[in-house]
Amino acid sequence: MDALQKVRVVLPHWIEHNQGHMDESRKWVQALRDEGKDDVAALIDEAIASMDQAGQLLAQAFEKAGGAMDQGGDHHHHHHHHHHD
Repeated sequence: MDALQKVRVVLPHWIEHNQGHMDESRKWVQALRDEGKDDVAALIDEAIASMDQAGQLLAQAFEKAGGAMDQGGDHHHHHHHHHHD
């Protein structure tokens, strides 16, 4: 398997994993705002925007690599998500 074929396999996982981090981060932003920590929340919001841009670039790379995003949601492998408390 060449690099392009491997990238077609791993990019969907990277995109999904990135989305998971964004979702988790948004929860923390809300919790921080609830506690009046708007300065910290704003910085995490900026990081989320960067993660979103990264996700868009990864999706573009996947398309250019010849992949097609899974529209059916039948992705059957398990993900290890990191949740930091």
